[in-house]
Amino acid sequence: MHTDDRTNSTSRSTIGGLFSITRYIVGLAVIGIIVGATALMLLGVFGVLIVVYKALMGAGSGIIDELRIALIEATDLFLVTTTLYVIAAGLFQLFVSPNSRRHFPPWLRVDGLHTLEDRMIGMVVAVSCVVFLTLLLEWHGQFDILAAGAGIGAVIAAAGIFVYAGARRHDLVDDDHEDDEQNT
Repeated sequence: MHTDDRTNSTSRSTIGGLFSITRYIVGLAVIGIIVGATALMLLGVFGVLIVVYKALMGAGSGIIDELRIALIEATDLFLVTTTLYVIAAGLFQLFVSPNSRRHFPPWLRVDGLHTLEDRMIGMVVAVSCVVFLTLLLEWHGQFDILAAGAGIGAVIAAAGIFVYAGARRHDLVDDDHEDDEQNT
């Protein structure tokens, strides 16, 4: 019996050691997300500056439409990069430094993966809407806009169902925890 306790203790410390190493791997992922998002943001800013410069120089007909579409797409890009920063901050709080949560503003604090899922789904919905808006602005009857809208609508509906199911699951888990605490 005494040997089993040492074996269990050793296996728990080995597993705990493996999980403690993963925080460094997630830390590398956080750095990768920040570097990638920053590069994407800077490329977006550079792209906007080029389009605005062309518009100011009057580089051809239709430049206003091109500028409008470029700015909408850039806003979409900035939304995606901002969401990537939020996800990086959330992964940092969850895996790398859980005690750092208090140093983040309340709107940026993450208490579980469900929070990151919700933010990611919010980004997917917003990006889908921007994609459809861009398609609509560029549409001149050459493709089926209704089919594109239905496809995007299906993605948004699926995301909504996922969020709803996740919220229900989270509420059920909270109710179970409250019942356990009252029975104790």
